[in-house]
Amino acid sequence: MLSRSKLSERLKEAGVSACAVFVTPETGSTNDDLKEFAMQVDPPFPALLAADVQTKGRGRQGKTFLSPTGGLYFSCLFPASRPVGELIGATCCAAVAVCRAVEKLNLGEPKIKWVNDIMAGDGKAAGILCESVGDGELTKALVIGIGINLCTAPEIGDSDIPAACFGSPDHPVDAERLCAAITKELFDFSETDFSFPPLADEYRAHSMILGKRIRFVKNGEPYEGTVKKIDSKGELHVRVGKSMIRISSGEISIRPAKTV
Repeated sequence: MLSRSKLSERLKEAGVSACAVFVTPETGSTNDDLKEFAMQVDPPFPALLAADVQTKGRGRQGKTFLSPTGGLYFSCLFPASRPVGELIGATCCAAVAVCRAVEKLNLGEPKIKWVNDIMAGDGKAAGILCESVGDGELTKALVIGIGINLCTAPEIGDSDIPAACFGSPDHPVDAERLCAAITKELFDFSETDFSFPPLADEYRAHSMILGKRIRFVKNGEPYEGTVKKIDSKGELHVRVGKSMIRISSGEISIRPAKTV
């Protein structure tokens, strides 16, 4: 089980200060909890909520994110006044944060399946969900939720991608240290308001789909093409026949194209 005192110590070691830390054995969704917290506190301040289990974990497009014992599930809250449409950049920044932390702790060689899935080998080991808090076009706060499989790999019911882990029962991961390492990266990125362009090359270097053929759906229409570019906004450029289609977060579902 996660320890609040140990997590606080790991955060201090990582150089994270001025952050409210909450730990709970079980909750519905750490993102939902912090979104509610942000609406009650004005102005909101940086906060971290971690849980051993989530009963209503969510991914993008309303997909279920299974969150049983054996994983790390946490969300970070940052005050942020930004256009809602810029969430794709924050998601991409969070993906880089997870990859950096995993590599620094020698937990593997993570790859990114656009836009928010972190892969260990051929399996999904982590997912990211960024959500805004506030009304209208500008956000009041940004909540970044991250779920990571550490020693169990639950089946992913609504995906054709297998689950994977960054650890195992025989090689356990220091969950508090990993959480602190990722949070430190997020705090550093928050100082530049989660600007993605400076991290674009690093994101591309971790991409597992650049140059690959993929299938996706945009505006209800299925397509298949070759990924040519991830631009400085985090958007995907896919060659479909003689056309180039640009894909942004929230508009598509994407998966590797099947070979015949």
